[in-house]
Amino acid sequence: MKIVHVCGRAVADPALRLHGSVKDIQGRSEYFAERGVGVRQVLVDDPARAFETMEATRAWPAAGESAILFESSFCPRALEHVRRSYPHVRVLLRPHNAELPHRLDWARACGPGLAALGWARHAVVNVLRDWRSARAAHRVLPISDWEAYGYWSRLTRPDKVIAAPFFLPKQLREVLPEVPDKERLCVNLGAARGNPLVFHALGAFSRCIEGLGGDAPGWCFASSGDAEGYAGPVSPRVERFGVLESPYPLLARARAMALLSPLGGGFKTKVLEAVACRTWVIVPAPLARKLPLELRPCCIVLDEISPAGFAAALKRALEPFPEDDPGVRLRSRAFSALDAAFWL
Repeated sequence: MKIVHVCGRAVADPALRLHGSVKDIQGRSEYFAERGVGVRQVLVDDPARAFETMEATRAWPAAGESAILFESSFCPRALEHVRRSYPHVRVLLRPHNAELPHRLDWARACGPGLAALGWARHAVVNVLRDWRSARAAHRVLPISDWEAYGYWSRLTRPDKVIAAPFFLPKQLREVLPEVPDKERLCVNLGAARGNPLVFHALGAFSRCIEGLGGDAPGWCFASSGDAEGYAGPVSPRVERFGVLESPYPLLARARAMALLSPLGGGFKTKVLEAVACRTWVIVPAPLARKLPLELRPCCIVLDEISPAGFAAALKRALEPFPEDDPGVRLRSRAFSALDAAFWL
């Protein structure tokens, strides 16, 4: 089989190799290599202008190419063009977020103001893109179960939708550090580029730490990521690392990673990275319900985001970490979903 793989240019930027969508696309490349699929990769600067880019470079499917995979739902015009002009080509869509709830969560994270209104407008524009792209595709491959069955199955025929969960690609698994004796360290991982969801989680993390008082003795706290534009509280007990070249050495030391915002969609890739480093993940109940079942035994769930609940979670994080490796099962499930999308 030969296919066309349409990706954002970020996949070719070494500085963005740990960006969530880039890590996810690496998983598809691993699948293609293992299945012996011939791939012609097309890079676009702006997925929303994929049609214009592909038209200008004549990058449409050629003879012998039987499928095309778009790594964004922002390019409905390109998907619709392939369906009309290349009826023999199987059109597949890999969306990275359910854009309507995801962007509304960005607006909620901003609080009242013009920024929130701007993100709400993005939500309306993007859900129309999602709807058109999903209807044009032969198969839609959402990144998580809750998005597949709670969102994408409402935009198109449910039988077209197959959840293909994120898994940690081999090239990242191979650079995971050896896990030393764990420290009483709880970390909050940000992002290379700050955004409202990251800042929302950092604020909740800081507030919980400030409210601990004498609870959780011996624990240290750290945070990473770009915080430019963040105006919320930061506890003096939090050691700040800024943007890290890799979060893995910090995760390898930590007993726990806290992700204390219930907001956002997609698949929180940092959760699986923490689990791969044998680090407990502390999450609020609404976020836990969005995670794959495979990851939940490695999570400590807060019914309420509060200092008391956080202290109890830190105590639980002193318990032995589960021996099972959920990453193996996520990879197997993703490969099965891709098999069904490409071959059935």
